[in-house]
Amino acid sequence: MHLTSTSIDVDGFHLQALTSTGDHARTLVLVHGLGVASSYFEPLAEALGRSGRLVLLNLPGFGPTPEPDQTLRIAEFATLARRAVAELGVEGAVWIGHSMGAQVVVEAEAQQPGLCSRMVLLSPVVDRTSRRARTLVRQFSQSALKEKPSSAAASVRAFLSCGPKWMWQIFPAMLNYPIEDRISLTHVETLLVAGELDLMAPRRWLEELADRAGGRAQVAVVPGAHQAMHTHAERVAELILASSGPEDPTSGSGVRDDAASGSGGAAPHPPVSAWSVLRSPRSVRVAAQDWAVALRDQYLSLRARRDETSGTPGDCTGPAVVLIPGILENPRYLAPLQQWLVSHGHTVHQLPALGWNLRGITASVTQGLDALESLEVRDAVVVAHSKGGLIGKAMLLSPRSDGVLAGMVAVATPFSGSQLWNRVQRMFLLRRSPLGLFHPEHPELAALIAEREVNRRIVSLAPAFDQMIPGGSHLDDATNVTLSVEGHFRPVSDPTVWEVIHAHLHQLADH
Repeated sequence: MHLTSTSIDVDGFHLQALTSTGDHARTLVLVHGLGVASSYFEPLAEALGRSGRLVLLNLPGFGPTPEPDQTLRIAEFATLARRAVAELGVEGAVWIGHSMGAQVVVEAEAQQPGLCSRMVLLSPVVDRTSRRARTLVRQFSQSALKEKPSSAAASVRAFLSCGPKWMWQIFPAMLNYPIEDRISLTHVETLLVAGELDLMAPRRWLEELADRAGGRAQVAVVPGAHQAMHTHAERVAELILASSGPEDPTSGSGVRDDAASGSGGAAPHPPVSAWSVLRSPRSVRVAAQDWAVALRDQYLSLRARRDETSGTPGDCTGPAVVLIPGILENPRYLAPLQQWLVSHGHTVHQLPALGWNLRGITASVTQGLDALESLEVRDAVVVAHSKGGLIGKAMLLSPRSDGVLAGMVAVATPFSGSQLWNRVQRMFLLRRSPLGLFHPEHPELAALIAEREVNRRIVSLAPAFDQMIPGGSHLDDATNVTLSVEGHFRPVSDPTVWEVIHAHLHQLADH
């Protein structure tokens, strides 16, 4: 099979894409695992290549791509993979990930719902009952003893091209990635496949992931161990290419379909329930800790005196900043961030007229721009949290903001709404309350979603896990960044996030 190599630079990180010349209407993106490279997909690529175009990715530091100066997490690999594939003009592809690559695929779909037409997770790791380095290494070693010599040789060649240093830098991120939580935020059809001798991805683990998946899920067990997609490539390819309709041609082949009989496939974006987000103990713990942070910050903001929010002025060389908190967050809620920005050379403006941010978007925009005009603010950048980002985007859309606002950095903003409490939001009283704004079908939000002309002037910072916005904060055409910090409220009080905000302030102002 002839593959064309393309080098792709994404914000200074180098990736490689090997692309075949198959049917563009059926594209399959393959993402390798830890310690190997796309070359490990050769047998599977040969089996798949007859039925579509293939895109084999080499992530930064793997195969021929140079090792980055910084260690990357799974969320960052996923963001880079999404953007690299977008550079190739690929849309609606089947994404296939092996081992750690399965984590990257799940994270990419969680970050950008609808990115994949289908997910195929081959030997997905790490089983939540085995998240200890010693346990995982033992399971891998025992599984490796069951591999064919040809598979082991290919693995060694790929490992040598990667190098042990980079592999062990990434290992902790792979070990601790909560794939069982993130897969619940995906809504596409998913196929999970592993070898019957794979100790790292036993059937029990595949079935748990299938149960947690937000969309229709199938489980298949094939001969082989952790590298079954290499040793039994033809069988795995058959499963990937098989039809997934109600009358599944893979029936009797070890495939389990979790959808209801005769469903005809899952809806592309079914509602996300609170249970689907908070049904794992880890998610509940992260959410509880995050709400505790919100209560603490709210209490401190109520105690703060107005003169405590100014901070120690720096040289005022940076762009001016306008802070817009979220719903039920008073104007002093972001005081720690304000103090930090002031100390780093920014003039910071609050909008006390917004109060507790309970008004609709239109009224908030009018009051906010009135305040900025009275202050004679020029070329400022909005820094907003949650609902504040919706108000900030609406401000940028107003002709009155010309020369007043240059752009926005939004943290944990529901640009597409939140379906977390979808059933509850249908209740008349709640729908008429300020919380009703976050339903995707709310008129003000729907109108805002349709407007995309200012999205390129927006940086959206999305937490690694957000219990309030399970679908994430992705905004089309914007600069989307996935943070390592988890929770809806914690990011705006985290100094590492402040550094990210600070960097993007200058980028927006320079444009």
